[in-house]
Amino acid sequence: MAETRNINITPGGTTPVIHVSQNDVGRSITMNVTDGDGWYDLTGSTVKLQGIKPSGLGYTVEGTVSGHTVTIVTTKQMTDEHGNIASELKVTKNNTVIGTANIILAVERDPHPDHTYDGSLDELIPTITLLMETAEAYAVGTRSGVPVSSDDPAYQNNAKFYAEALDQAAANAGYMFFDIVDGELIYTRTDNTQVDFELDDGDLYATIDES
Repeated sequence: MAETRNINITPGGTTPVIHVSQNDVGRSITMNVTDGDGWYDLTGSTVKLQGIKPSGLGYTVEGTVSGHTVTIVTTKQMTDEHGNIASELKVTKNNTVIGTANIILAVERDPHPDHTYDGSLDELIPTITLLMETAEAYAVGTRSGVPVSSDDPAYQNNAKFYAEALDQAAANAGYMFFDIVDGELIYTRTDNTQVDFELDDGDLYATIDES
C-alpha cells in the first residue's frame, strides 16, 4: 500500500502527520517535496527520514529520490514502537543541509502482536492449574498437597527430595561446625564425628578421629 504526501521543507505551517501501523514493514510512503515556491528538485540530494521513538532509541531511513519526490519504505526499526514519533525529513546535498521538514509519524498500536496466545480463560485455567501443580511437584514432591505417586515424573526427582538426600549424605559422612554466640564458642557435630580438644601453652588443638 502506497501513500503520497506533499511536504514543505521551508519552516512554518502545520506539521504533517503520517499514519502507519506498529510493525508495518515494507510500506511505501511517497513525498512530493516543495520549498514553498514550487516543487523542489531533489536530484543529487540525499533524503532521510529520522526520529526518536518513545523508548529513546532512534530510527533513520534513507529514501529513494526521483525528481521532486522521495519514497520512504517503512522498516522494523521505524515502526516497532507505537505512539506519535517526532520525526524529520532532512535533505542534504554535498554534505550541506538544504532543508528539513518536521513530521509526526503516528504509529498505531498493533492490537495483536506476534507471539500473542489465542484462547479463552476457560481454556487457559486448566493449563495454568496444571503448570502450577507441576511446579509444586518438582519443588516439594506434592500435587495439590498430596504426595506424588511412584509413577509421577517428579517422584524422587524434586528439590525437596534432593535437599533431604544431601542432608542425609552429610549426616552419614559426619560433619561439624563452630559458631560464636554471645561471645561463646559453640561446637556442633554429628554423633559419628569425634573431635578431641587439648590446650597446650594457651593454644587450643583439635584432633579429628577419621576412623
